[in-house]
Parts: sequence; structure tokens; C-alpha cells
Amino acid sequence: MAGGNFGGGSGTQADPFIVEDWADIIAIGSATNFYYYKVLNDLDANDRNNGVWSELTIQRFTEIDFDGHKIRNIYTDASVNIFKFYNGSGSGWRAQSIKNLVIENLYAPNATLFSAGTTLTISDSTITGAMRYLAAQGYTNDNNFLRCSIAITGGAIDYSTYTVGLKQCSIKITDGNGFTKSSRLRQCRVTGNIKQHDEWLLVQNMINSVFAVKDDTGGQIERASFTGGDAAFPSLIDVSLLGDYTPIIDSGIAATTAQANNLAWLQEHGFAVVSAV
Repeated sequence: MAGGNFGGGSGTQADPFIVEDWADIIAIGSATNFYYYKVLNDLDANDRNNGVWSELTIQRFTEIDFDGHKIRNIYTDASVNIFKFYNGSGSGWRAQSIKNLVIENLYAPNATLFSAGTTLTISDSTITGAMRYLAAQGYTNDNNFLRCSIAITGGAIDYSTYTVGLKQCSIKITDGNGFTKSSRLRQCRVTGNIKQHDEWLLVQNMINSVFAVKDDTGGQIERASFTGGDAAFPSLIDVSLLGDYTPIIDSGIAATTAQANNLAWLQEHGFAVVSAV
């Protein structure tokens, strides 16, 4: 194992540094330049810090390609950020990419999985586990999660006042404590159920997406806002799962409960509608 010295490479796009173990991941966190990295092995959280998870800060990098490898067995009851990304400030900021990552067997019911002060894109990745939030603060573009499969148990997408962008993602919420505060969804499919309302259930700015989340709290969805945008890219709504108290806001038009459950009315206002998803 490389032990923080990497297993080869020069850090360029054509010749990325080879990441073999947690020591190499930690070494990325102390880098002063924006390099490219490729992960060679699966990573087990039991092999880091004797299995006691602490926030892992990863700073300057251009791209980390996990090449389908997994991060497994993260366990913590603490209210922490699992991964924190930071790449400088002011003129030092630049886009960063993490791709082909698999996170599984995650149990962090009080934690935020990703926290960032960067325009980070996580693409072509699979994320599964119990967490309080998928992402928090600092996300600023529509493609923070791109072509990802995301399954969250007991949690929500975000809590910050910043926007988390998800595009072409499959999202499943199981026994969620909310959905999202301010995320943007493009060409996404959202399924699952909300079991309690510790957090928010605000569905805003959805374009060309399927929203089929069941509210188990008795129809107490605070607001479901579907912005159709371009008529060629309407949101797709499963009316059967919206609940009796769900207004829909489209270009400033608030729907009554009856209108929200009226397929003809929704279609007249630019929504493609299904009765079951």
C-alpha cells in the first residue's frame, strides 16, 4: 500500500496519481495544487482511525475517479460532516469532480454526507445509507449530482439555504424526515415515503422529473412547487401520491387541493401527469 505516497502517477489528467488506501485519501486533503487522482481499491472505514469516523476534509483537487470502487462501513452517531470539500476562496476557486464512486453500508443518522464550499460535481455514482442530509451548503450549480443513484434512509436531501442541483438522478427516500429545502431537480425520478416532518418537504424547481413520494404524516406536506419551465420539459407528477393538502405552484399560480388532483387542470397548465409511478 502507498501509505500516503500514492502508487504512481504524476497528477495530470493523462497520468493521475494512484490512490491505494486511506493514507492516500488523506494526502489529497493536504495537497496544495489541483491534481487528478484515480482510486485503485475499495476503502473500508474500519481501516481508518480504528473504525471511529471523524470528519474527512479533502481540499484542492481537480478530479477523483473512484473507477467503480467502494467506500464501505461508515458508522457514526455524531452530528458531523462525513466528507468536507474545500478548494480555496476568491480567485482560487474552481470546479471539481468526483466520479464513479460507490458508497454503501453507511449508517450516519445524524450526519451530513457531503459538505462543500465549492462547485463540486459528483457523477455516475451510487450512494446508499442512513444519513440526516445528503448535502449541505456551498453547492452552487445544477449538476452537483449528475447521473447518480441515491437511496437515503431516515433523512433528507439538504438543509442549507444554498441550492443543491441534481440532474438525471434516481432518488429514493425511505422513512424520510423531510425531502429538501431548496434543491433543483432536472430529469430526476423521486420515489419513497416521508415518515415525519422534522425537516422540510419543499419540492421546488423540478423540470422533466417524476415526483412520487408518499406522505405518511397525514398529508402535511408544506408545499410542493413544480416549476414547469420550458413547455417542452414539464414536470411529471404522480397525483395519487401527493396527498389532500398539497398546493402546486406553477409560474405563480397556486392550485387548490381539487385542482392539484385534477389531471385535466394540471395538463392545461403544462404538466405531464400520471396516476401511478
